[in-house]
Amino acid sequence: MASWARDGVGVSVDRPDAKVTRVLVGVRPEGLVATARALAAHRAAHLVAPRAGMRAMRPMPSDGSRRPRRDTDDATTSLSPRDLITGRRLSNADAISGLQGEELAGTSTDTPFWDAGITGAGQVIGVGDTGADRANCYLNGADKFVLVRTIQGFDDIDEDGHGTHVCGSVAGYSANSGADADGAAYDAQIAFTDFSNHTSGALLNFENMGEDFYEHARELGARIHSDSWGSNSLSYETDSQEVDAYATDYLDFLPMFAVGNAGPSEFTYINPANAKNALAIGATLSPDSSAVWPYDASYQYCDEECAQAGEWFSFLAQLKGEFGYEGLGVYALDIGGPEAAHWAHLSGEIRAISADTWLSEPASGVHTFDAAVAIVADPADACSELSNDVSGKVVIVFEADDDSCTEAEQAERIVAAGGVAIVMVGTDYSHDWEFPSYESSDLLPLGVYYVTPFLVPEDSYHGGEFSVSIPILGVPLKEGLLLAAIVIDEPDTTLSARLMDTTDTDSPRHENLAMFSSGGPTIDGRIKPDLVAPGDSIDSAVSADATYSAYYLSTMTGSGSCKTVKLQGTSMATPLAAGSIALLRQYFTDGFYPTGTKISGNELTPSAALLRAVAINGARSMKGFDQEGNPLDPPPSSRQGWGRLNLASSVRLVVDGVNNTAADTPSNMIAVDAWSGGKTTDLHYNTELEATGDERGYCLDVYGSTEELRVTLVYTDPESDTAGDGSLVNNLDLYLYHLETHDTERQLYPFGIMYLQGWQSVKRAIWSAPTTGQYFVKVHAESIAGSGNQSFALAITGQVTLREGVQTRESCVPFPPPPSPPPSPPPPPPS
Repeated sequence: MASWARDGVGVSVDRPDAKVTRVLVGVRPEGLVATARALAAHRAAHLVAPRAGMRAMRPMPSDGSRRPRRDTDDATTSLSPRDLITGRRLSNADAISGLQGEELAGTSTDTPFWDAGITGAGQVIGVGDTGADRANCYLNGADKFVLVRTIQGFDDIDEDGHGTHVCGSVAGYSANSGADADGAAYDAQIAFTDFSNHTSGALLNFENMGEDFYEHARELGARIHSDSWGSNSLSYETDSQEVDAYATDYLDFLPMFAVGNAGPSEFTYINPANAKNALAIGATLSPDSSAVWPYDASYQYCDEECAQAGEWFSFLAQLKGEFGYEGLGVYALDIGGPEAAHWAHLSGEIRAISADTWLSEPASGVHTFDAAVAIVADPADACSELSNDVSGKVVIVFEADDDSCTEAEQAERIVAAGGVAIVMVGTDYSHDWEFPSYESSDLLPLGVYYVTPFLVPEDSYHGGEFSVSIPILGVPLKEGLLLAAIVIDEPDTTLSARLMDTTDTDSPRHENLAMFSSGGPTIDGRIKPDLVAPGDSIDSAVSADATYSAYYLSTMTGSGSCKTVKLQGTSMATPLAAGSIALLRQYFTDGFYPTGTKISGNELTPSAALLRAVAINGARSMKGFDQEGNPLDPPPSSRQGWGRLNLASSVRLVVDGVNNTAADTPSNMIAVDAWSGGKTTDLHYNTELEATGDERGYCLDVYGSTEELRVTLVYTDPESDTAGDGSLVNNLDLYLYHLETHDTERQLYPFGIMYLQGWQSVKRAIWSAPTTGQYFVKVHAESIAGSGNQSFALAITGQVTLREGVQTRESCVPFPPPPSPPPSPPPPPPS
């Protein structure tokens, strides 16, 4: 029976005595149709589709042979207690250190969390996969598995190799000499379910993701569940709904899923990674990845043989070399002017693609331009005479709808008015482009990149033989709307453009996205993936029962039971991310919050929403490209989500090798966990929102400008009906204000048109170089369905403190200056 079932939609029940709300009906075959009709007419019945088939996302080739069963199914090697190993090096050292804090301003150690003693001890991570070879030295500890569950009729041998590799990445540990491929949370334990049909390679469809899957792990202590599998469906189906339902019932349980390996195009994520309350993980490159593919003359773009083989190629190389497009390049836009310091986190992150020479051919041959005041064209599409003065300025113009006017006409009108450069904004958030291949009947997908008004397949896209001499750059709609809002808010804002070198591989490889990493957004517009982590060339445990291809055999290292193999996929990124989130959870449960050091009495149990909020709040915007040289749009993004997971930029940690006064490592982190299971009884932290229109407020004192002020709101949203698209049931909004004086305030978030942000259960505000003083955070219940309360979590970082007990904007404002003394009386008249 469904011991975890809930009282009703939107009502969170986190207790063992929850009422059973599911009914099992037995029907004879001859009465099936009539029964289905009767049930369908009942107001409490919901029709659900048959479950899609699930598969592990990187199954290894197998010849079907089975190795002899091991003498025992029990672990045979007991790990003795060991002292903390500081600076432990791994073959995956750079992949894991990139998750813990490498390359940050403020860190000089590879693994600061391990150095601080945060290694996963006391944490249980649930994993469901193809099996786990518990004879491998990374998984053979006597207490490594708290659960090994197999499905009736299946065996527990991992003939695929996928599950063993995943388990090694999440929590593998070996004390053997020379074994150097420990997992991200190497002292954590694993609650494992093997649900693979080793004959077909398919994964079992559970009757219910909650009671038949998650509940077995949760009962043994798992509060994070890592799953690297799914179905090729974009819909919000039964599995996604059940993931959301279980997370709503158990607010401290965090599901995590691989987003998929069908990238780089949009709408390629898998189900149930599209669940609202799951962290979906995409993949970056790792230090062992091949170089980012360049697009210059040194790169041989895909020829006919390559195309027929279905191999990858660089879209820019293809366009420049095969189709005669000239002058194409990737550019970074830098923001200047009076507000430049506040937009430092965005400056240079907005990438643009230059127009073809048929439309614009600057004398210099490139589309760079020096800083000049920017202005939005009026009318915005410049399809009629401009009513504002654009002379000497960079003009932001929006692509015309339909046949209003051509790009050539827009450019000609702006040039005639004296504009010195054009930033043209596309009409789409993201898009798949296809170009004719070697046979006219075929199309080669080119993947998602910045959707600009250029690179359109039609030869005459520019509206005629016309070319201007000023630089013209194209940006997608999301970035264009933000640039326009910045320029309108501060008319003296400047823009400049610099050419980027996509062949540069000197920066860390994990700053670049793996080409296979699937993208979003979801059908209802939510950001997926949520975060990205290294997922290419990941070294982890080998299953002795699996058969590997020659390529993977060539990547194997170690010997005997300590062999490892390098695999790639978001399947590999997810367990590394899950292990890292387990470290984050240990940070709270062991009492590291709020001081950054372990203090008895500070232990608390974080909700899953708080873990998501803290991880997303500190995630880093990726600086590179994907493997085809496509520019990445800044977060929130359908490619990199909210950014690259990084623990040291997410919480305050006091340990050798971490400088908390540096720009990237927070001086302070404030966690607000408004849920009924939290430790504190302080209503300031522990009050859920009760109804539409309800609000909670938090008064902040910012005492320094070196660090960004970051505020992230996350909430666990009740499950949606599968007849819909997975849209939010409840809608909470985040507001951030700078209280400049007693009587004046400035709204910093939301800012302008926050494209797609209203559809998210995650909202994040970033304000660089904040002016010291008072700031106010407000969480507003725009809508709460039904009568149930809505929990939420906030993560706040920077040089900031929380003013305890101050919950209203009126109480938070700066004190007014004292009144001026009365004027001195005039001197007495002369006598």
